[in-house]
Amino acid sequence: MKRVVHTGLPEFGRPTEHAVMADGHLRTTAVPLKMDGTFETGDARSQIALALENLERTVKAAGGEITDVIQALCFLTNADHVSVLNEEWTKQFKPPYPNRGILIVNAIGVPGIVILIQVHAYIEP
Repeated sequence: MKRVVHTGLPEFGRPTEHAVMADGHLRTTAVPLKMDGTFETGDARSQIALALENLERTVKAAGGEITDVIQALCFLTNADHVSVLNEEWTKQFKPPYPNRGILIVNAIGVPGIVILIQVHAYIEP
């Protein structure tokens, strides 16, 4: 059965949950959402770091650890941000790394943000 994971992150007025779990599988989308409900729209490093912090918060709220992330799909608005993503990624994750894909897109659904990360984690029930 699907259940909502309460992350402590603020709602942002869209018909979606920050994270859901079913049978040990966590699905979430991490974005640079600040605790005041606004989005970080500054430089790419700040946005990527915040999205990864939000991801870790979410996995922990689900009862897991960042090492439980098995796959991530990162959407970036600029290929130049891949190197920044790699630098910030290795601060958050250690080998063995999760499987990861990167897509370069024209825009993300929130004006001004440069990253969105879709994640699948498995947390032992």
